[in-house]
Amino acid sequence: MEGCGNPVLLETFDRMWTASELARRWSARRNPDRDGADEHRRLEEAALARDADAAAAALAQHLTLTAAALTGRASREPGRQV
Repeated sequence: MEGCGNPVLLETFDRMWTASELARRWSARRNPDRDGADEHRRLEEAALARDADAAAAALAQHLTLTAAALTGRASREPGRQV
């Protein structure tokens, strides 16, 4: 990113990274039973397989679970979808 030399782009990236890191850490603390590594693995596998439908479904579930954790609606039951 540094190589682009665009201060607006660099600042935007920095702000987005900071916000996403905060959300990630907060989400993980609010639902410690969640298997984020497995969620990311499923996303990666679908993307590498070029399976757009599976990737979209995995991403939607991942974002839904993250949003639920951040808003206090996360389930404490592993594997339960929100």
